Order: sequence, then C-alpha cells, then structure tokens
Amino acid sequence: MWPAARFRRRSSNMNMTLVDLLDEHGDAAFPHAPDTVEELLQLFRMGKDGRTVAVDCLVGLVRSDPGFAFNLARLLHEDGMPLGTGATVDLRAQLEKFNAFRAVAILGPKERHADVFGSNRRLGAAYRRVSAAAVKAAADVATASRIADGFGDVAVFMALHSAFGLLGIANLVPSKAAQILGADPDRSCEEVLGFSVAEFAAALNERYRLPEVANALYPGVVRETVREACINISSSVASAGRRASPRRS
Repeated sequence: MWPAARFRRRSSNMNMTLVDLLDEHGDAAFPHAPDTVEELLQLFRMGKDGRTVAVDCLVGLVRSDPGFAFNLARLLHEDGMPLGTGATVDLRAQLEKFNAFRAVAILGPKERHADVFGSNRRLGAAYRRVSAAAVKAAADVATASRIADGFGDVAVFMALHSAFGLLGIANLVPSKAAQILGADPDRSCEEVLGFSVAEFAAALNERYRLPEVANALYPGVVRETVREACINISSSVASAGRRASPRRS
C-alpha cells in the first residue's frame, strides 16, 4: 500500500476494520471473465499483429467485463493517468499512450472467475449476474444522446463503477459475500463487516480512481443519465443474494 494513501485513510477516521481489510486484501486484482482471458491470450500470441488491433480489443473488453475494466483503470491510475478526475476521457488515446500491448501483457495473466470462486459456483454466478447488469447499464449510457462528446468513456466506467462495491466484496471477502449480496446490501454489510458497501467502494476506489456518480466534478446530466441506467443493478443484486452461498465460513 502506498504510505500516503494509508495516511489519508487513517487520518480521516475511516473505519479501522475497513482499513485493515484493504491493507490485507486491497491489492487483489478483479477476476476476468473466461472470454476476456481467451481474447487477451490470443492478442498476446499474435505478437506484432496483435499490436495493431489491441486498442480496439481492449476498449471492447472494458465494455463487456467490469473486472477487466477495473483492473485496467487501476493500471492507468498507477501510471499517472487516472480516469476519475472529473474531466473528459479518451480511452483509446490513453491506451495508445500507455501502450495497449503492454496492458495485454500485464493483465493477461490475471485470474479468471473460476480461479477466484473455485467450487462456490453460486457465488460465481451471483458475481456474473451483477456484472451483467453493470455491462447492460454501460451499454445503455454508451449510446445515450444526452452524454456530451468526450464523456462517453467516462459514462461507461461510471456505470460499471455502480457495481464496483458489490463485486469488490465478492472478490475480497467471498466468505461473507452471500450474507451481503441481498435486498439491502448496505445494511447487511454494516451488520456483517461493520461498514457499508458505499464506504467500501469509496475506500477501494482510492486505488482505482474510477469515475463515479457521486463525483460532483462531472456534469449533472452525465451523472443523472448513469444513475437512471443503473437502477436495475439493485434488483440483480437481490436476486444474486437469494441464490449465493459462502465458499467458507
């Protein structure tokens, strides 16, 4: 963990249970969908030919796999190109600046869903349902006429971020996730872990710098369009919670 980040968290009276959780598990990457893993592997195997199509492929993966989108955002943030600054974002330009094929090489070896959730198929299925709802919301805002030029990529990441906290709980605390992914995840998270999903997402996002609806630096129309598109994520969470069960006690 970066010392400065730790100091900010501790100095702002953040819940110490949350601080300890992030200290221990916060550096874990999000798992990738199987199709994402295969596409990254194919790009890597293509060598020089893969470099010419890497940017378009990575942009497509961002819109289809929240876990990959989160990992890429963190990679760009750590390279000095955070996405959640309140300004417009040109993802293609940032990938070209970073070197898209370099991103393929770094993110290609990340774990897939099955590696993280193991035999807990119900939790894995819950994770995928929440991911799918976020992907649907991202697709809706990507073509929304209300989104001004330059904010399309921001809106996509902002929509995916709406599932960030819940997917992060499933990823970092799988043994407790089934008790949290329900009709009232914030209340359940408070009862089980001692902090809300919203608090968790805000703290974890210090490492990712994803655009988020709560960031008042973004135009109100962008935030409202994303908020409306993400309404159904809540119902997908409730459905997931009724079916999921913990991997371990």
